[in-house]
This record gives sequence, structure tokens and C-alpha cells, in this order.
Amino acid sequence: SRSHVVDGSAVRAAWSGLRPLVRDPEADPSDTKKLSRSHVVDVVEGGLVTVAGGKWTTYRRMAEDAVDRALEVRPELRKHTTGPCSTSQMQLIGADRGGLVCHRNFNRVTIMLREVYGM
Repeated sequence: SRSHVVDGSAVRAAWSGLRPLVRDPEADPSDTKKLSRSHVVDVVEGGLVTVAGGKWTTYRRMAEDAVDRALEVRPELRKHTTGPCSTSQMQLIGADRGGLVCHRNFNRVTIMLREVYGM
């Protein structure tokens, strides 16, 4: 029910962090949404690859883009790869939450939040 109060005793963990915002040099400068929703992979003279910006939820894509760019800059590194990026298909240790998330049972997550926490 909606009368169920969720207070601090229900919190098991919390996380916070800072994310630097970047502007893609090729983006429209008046599009401020791009500041917080996109990441930029940049290569400076000497071949240093940097990824900045982005969102927590797109970290796999950010990593893939950075590695792809590094392989463009240093093609000889390709001999150390085993094929195309496969992280989008991998489940991370600890992310399963009882099979509800990694097995795409989002409807069950919604039901659990409603039944257990009254949300």
C-alpha cells in the first residue's frame, strides 16, 4: 500500500560520484543536452586515448568505444584481441540481483518494488 513508509533503515547501500561534463567538439554548442548525455573519445598527439563524459549506465559502451579507438590508433594491438567486443552480452558479478535484472525480468522488479516497498 502507499501508506508504507520507506525510511533510512531500509537502505542497504548508497553510492554517489561526480561526472565531468564534456562538449563534443563536433556537436552544436547550443545543444546543452549533449553535455550530460554523451561521452567523447579523444586521441591526442602521441596516441593517448581518453574517454570523458557519459553516464554510469553507458560505461560498457564508453569502454568499447575507447578500446576501438585505441585499436585504430595502434592496429598492432589487435593481435592481443580474441574477436569483437563481447561485454554487452556478459553478466557482471554481483549484478544479477537474484536473476531479476540480468535475465530481463523487469516486470518482476516492478512487482517486487510495489509489493515489498509499496512503491
